[in-house]
Amino acid sequence: MERHWESPWQALKVAIARRARVDPLFRMKLLATPRRVIKEVLGVDLPPGIALHMKEEAPRTLYLTVPPSAEPPRGRSRGRARSRQGGRP
Repeated sequence: MERHWESPWQALKVAIARRARVDPLFRMKLLATPRRVIKEVLGVDLPPGIALHMKEEAPRTLYLTVPPSAEPPRGRSRGRARSRQGGRP
């Protein structure tokens, strides 16, 4: 049986989503300056090498996040594969 993969950031994602849903000022600030708000309000200082992409969901749109592959693509290192997709190695 395959083990379920969970993002190391899952608890932070849940906390942000819950707060943004009920606090319009937090939501507005989060969309404008996410790194600063996450640090000031939630006390989490994201490491410099972590890319952060904010996207406000639309009511009739489904957004899915695909986890990283368990193995790097053939012939490429894991870091190079990520940098080609716009992330940081």
